[in-house]
Amino acid sequence: MATRVEISVSDTQPQTVVGHGSASLSLRSQALAIPAFTIACLIVVAVLGATVWPIQRFETAPGAADLVAPRLSIGDGEVEVYPPENGVRFVTALGNELTALQSFMGWVDPYVDVLTCEERFGDCNPTQNRQVQLGAMSTAKEIAAYVAASYLGLNATFNEGLAQVSGFDESVCPTDAPDTRACRVLNVGDVIESIDIGDGPRTIDVLSRVSEVLSDASPGDSATLAVKVVYLGSHRSVDTR
Repeated sequence: MATRVEISVSDTQPQTVVGHGSASLSLRSQALAIPAFTIACLIVVAVLGATVWPIQRFETAPGAADLVAPRLSIGDGEVEVYPPENGVRFVTALGNELTALQSFMGWVDPYVDVLTCEERFGDCNPTQNRQVQLGAMSTAKEIAAYVAASYLGLNATFNEGLAQVSGFDESVCPTDAPDTRACRVLNVGDVIESIDIGDGPRTIDVLSRVSEVLSDASPGDSATLAVKVVYLGSHRSVDTR
C-alpha cells in the first residue's frame, strides 16, 4: 500500500519588519547628517580659502640667521676670529603680505608682529606705495653702481635724489603727537619742494638741502612746506612745527 508523504516548503528568506520607531530614527539621522556634512564642506572651503586669499596684513618676522664671522673682513690680511660661546648671528627679517590663515598664525606667534597696511606704509594707497618702492629701488641701484665704479678706479660721481618722504620713526611720532608735527601733515611718497622757516621759501632740489635749511631753525619753530603729491600729480602747502 502506497504511503503519501506531504512535504511543506516554507520561505527561508528572512523578513525584516520595520517598525514605526525605526523609521523615525532613520529620518532623524538623515536630518542631522545633511547639515553636518554641509557645515564640514563649508569649513574645508573656508580653510582652503584662508590659505590662498591675501588680505592687507603684513608680517615682521625673523628670517634667516647666518653667522656673522664669514661676512667680516678687514684689509687684506688674516683676521683672527674669536668665536663666541653661543655664536653671533646676522638675522634678517621677513615682511611679506599675509593670507588670512597666516595672519592668524602670526597673531598667536609671540615672535611675529602682524601689521595693518596703515601701520606698515602709512597712507595705504597702492599707487603711492608703488612710487615709493620704485624710488627706493632706483636709489639702491645708483648707490650700488657708484660703489662698483669707485672700486674699479673709475671717476664716479653720485647725484642726490629728491627729498621724498619714505616713512616716519615711531619714536618721534607717537600716537599722541601734535597735529602740526611733520608725521601728521606729510604722507609717505610726498616730495618736499621748498621750506619756509620765516625768511622766505628755500628750494629743496636734493635731499641734503633739507638739513641745510633746517640748520638755521630752532626747536619749536614753525615751517611751511611746499609738497608735491606724486601719485596725484598735485601740489599742496602744509605747516609743521
